[in-house]
Amino acid sequence: MIPGPITPGKCVQPDAARRARTAAVIAGAVLLLSSCVASAWGEPRPLPASLVSAHDSLLFVATADSGALPTGMTLSLRRGRKAVAAGVVVRTLGPRFAEARLTSGSLARERRLSRLKLFGEDPPARRTVSLRVGLPGGARTNLLFACATPAVTPRLGPAWYAPDSLDPGGRRWLKRIAPPEGASTGAAIAPDTLTVQFFAEATDQEIALERGELDVAVFWPGEVSARVRAEPRWWNDMRGVRSRGVVACLAAGADSSGPPPADMAALNRDAFGGDLLPWSDLEPASPDPAPSPGGPPARYAVDPALPGARLMERVLARAVRNGGPRTLRIAYLDVPVAARDAVQASWRTRDVAPVFAVRCPILATPDAREIVRAVGANAFADLVGCP
Repeated sequence: MIPGPITPGKCVQPDAARRARTAAVIAGAVLLLSSCVASAWGEPRPLPASLVSAHDSLLFVATADSGALPTGMTLSLRRGRKAVAAGVVVRTLGPRFAEARLTSGSLARERRLSRLKLFGEDPPARRTVSLRVGLPGGARTNLLFACATPAVTPRLGPAWYAPDSLDPGGRRWLKRIAPPEGASTGAAIAPDTLTVQFFAEATDQEIALERGELDVAVFWPGEVSARVRAEPRWWNDMRGVRSRGVVACLAAGADSSGPPPADMAALNRDAFGGDLLPWSDLEPASPDPAPSPGGPPARYAVDPALPGARLMERVLARAVRNGGPRTLRIAYLDVPVAARDAVQASWRTRDVAPVFAVRCPILATPDAREIVRAVGANAFADLVGCP
């Protein structure tokens, strides 16, 4: 159909006024929805923290929960329902202490700082392009097992990696695919590139971290030196449980009771620096009637196949000065960390009492700690595999 000539007064375009009204309604709805979402997302939460001191714009905040005050967190200080001031965390001075700066308001008239209630809003998760990770090397054994040919596990939590074909040394690993929409936060925050370096000595790995050559360092249980453990800049009690590896107590068939908890606590503290995870924390005791987890005094024999068998026996001998008539054998089982029944089934005997799960210390720079927490310390502990 051929259109006729255009005559004056004939409308050939949609009604401009109607389009303007529709656009205004849509824009208003979008603005209202975005403001509601923003207010719900940005609503600060109460913090288990208190204001210790304030000097001009400088604040010092203490908390009962380790890691509850990350760098970049927005703070709101309130007296009752009234907001007095706001600030932001600029530096962590330890796992439970942080330095903050005022961004608005004033505390000059506040005489009792301890009465102020603190609310916090987590900083937005930052996406990291590259991360340098140090792992235990092949010439390095720990007290529980030897890992002669360590290899990089191509997975970091929900993210999968493949070696970079352009890197002949095999140190650079690239994320294979971008995380789909709706994926976990860990997959989105996991770095695009991992640069991995193996260290034959734990001391060299600590030095590389202190020099700024590494962002994250994974250690075997008990390896971190006392000097580094005493430095709040590095040590914040961040550890990851490996998916394999159980320290167990093997008893005779007639002995159904496990080792005394005090003996095992001394072994973990004195030989491993508290790095191992007690099985009671992993799998609490059932309320049903069951054999006592701690039996009468005993003597211990550590499996001679363990690299640290002699050291572990000396620690147990100091802890148990007058052992009982029964003898318990401490061994390392290369089995998945699962329920007690699954561990016993994999060993094909019920005379096995899991005592510890293998847990690795994870040291990181302040900027990289956010990534480790988002992805999960357990994923970093599993980054090195022992075929």
